[in-house]
Amino acid sequence: MSIIKLTDPKDIFLLNIGDIVIRTNLYNLIVESKQKERMLRINCTPQQGINPIGSGPNYNGVVVKSYGEKYNDRWLNDDKSQYMYYLKKGEAQKIDSINYNHPGNSSILNQPKYGYPIFLFKGNPNNQKHGIFWGKFKVKNIITNNEGKIEGLVFARYKSKMEIELEEDTQYQNIVEIIPSNIDTNKYKPKLKKRGERSKSDTWIRDPLIGKNAIIIADYHCECNGKHIDFISKVTVRPYVEAHHLIPMKAQEEFSYSLDVEPNIISLCVRCHSKLHHGRPADIKSKLERLYINRSNLLKECKIWTSFDKLFSFYNQQ
Repeated sequence: MSIIKLTDPKDIFLLNIGDIVIRTNLYNLIVESKQKERMLRINCTPQQGINPIGSGPNYNGVVVKSYGEKYNDRWLNDDKSQYMYYLKKGEAQKIDSINYNHPGNSSILNQPKYGYPIFLFKGNPNNQKHGIFWGKFKVKNIITNNEGKIEGLVFARYKSKMEIELEEDTQYQNIVEIIPSNIDTNKYKPKLKKRGERSKSDTWIRDPLIGKNAIIIADYHCECNGKHIDFISKVTVRPYVEAHHLIPMKAQEEFSYSLDVEPNIISLCVRCHSKLHHGRPADIKSKLERLYINRSNLLKECKIWTSFDKLFSFYNQQ
């Protein structure tokens, strides 16, 4: 475990599970965030257990400090993936009820709607001056009493849509690598395909076999530059390449036919694949232009042709 000094609210987003913060450091950061214009604001008073970050109602995140055992906040399972958190009454104001409209309470009640992360801090039993960061969470369930009033919430481990998509892409590329294919490149002809289904991250599901077919058709070459070879795969004993959908699958809603077809899948080395996802717009555009020219007629055969400007706009949205 490392003791982390927080100097900016953005530092909270960079914490790792198990990191230790000095509780007075977090307290002072909440105060300072309200005084410095350029700093991301942490709302509510530092004494309160819930502090939304940024502007509501769609906050950047929410800090939840569950330092004591007074309210019976607790882990619900041994792997510490779910946490029971009770909403607090306004004791300082001598209020004997929960104010659901309070910015702190409303920020976690609205978490399922907006999808921002909850940053959970708990006390350190070995040092009361420390708080331990337990990671990012989301609201899984809302707990009510016999009168139907909300008492608390069950937190579960949080993953952003980007993290889920990254995991799905890693799994997809791994299956593409190992799945066998008997495609006859001499007889292959583009064909229409109906649209598929969505995954748990609300992206369209891709068929790894089609990705593998596209790589075989490209003869395991990087289609941006055939001289690019990152390394030789131990599975295929050929240059390692990855399958990339030229028209991103996120654009499927705009097309009547499936984008998950061989003519829309490009074989790329790791470097070029990463650049198309994370590069500067000018660098992405130069690579896309060449790929688009080479695939334009094939995309027409599959009834998924689009203009280059439209294609480039899909990448600018990433």
